[in-house]
Amino acid sequence: MIKRNFFLVLYYVVYKILPPSVGGMFQWSNSIRFFLVSKIVDECGTKVIVDKGAYIGKGADIVIGSNSGIGENAYLQSPLIIGDYVMMGPDVRILTRSHKFDRTDVPMAVQGGSVNGVVIGNDVWIGTRVMIMPGVVVGNGVIIAAGAVVTKNLPDFSICAGVPARVVRMRRDS
Repeated sequence: MIKRNFFLVLYYVVYKILPPSVGGMFQWSNSIRFFLVSKIVDECGTKVIVDKGAYIGKGADIVIGSNSGIGENAYLQSPLIIGDYVMMGPDVRILTRSHKFDRTDVPMAVQGGSVNGVVIGNDVWIGTRVMIMPGVVVGNGVIIAAGAVVTKNLPDFSICAGVPARVVRMRRDS
């Protein structure tokens, strides 16, 4: 726990000052971010790219698969599972927390919250400024268009777009 907290503090001190990973000249900055993130999250595969400004909370209950990329200024909440070969554009938001609102006799602000984890399959492409809401499962081979808001599970090999996101076509025949 102390070790995780040490790397967590170190990550948030340096994550804003290191240059983006784009371009061969700054590959070393990704190596530093990857090293720190691998010490913070529960599991981290190999060859993971963590770009500038990526927020990962405390890192607990986050799993990142091999050959995946966390985009610039991404905001990730836990619990979260990211599969292998996931590409994530800049400014992606993956949310796992929400407010309760069932009762009308109590203000929503004091009803507490709920936590519903997100699972992202393998070989997924998440476009710029996509928002994935709590409890969603993104299947394998999915493409999510830029700006989409994902509120429901997405089937394997679907191409999804819109607000809320919907399947616009399939990448292969069933």
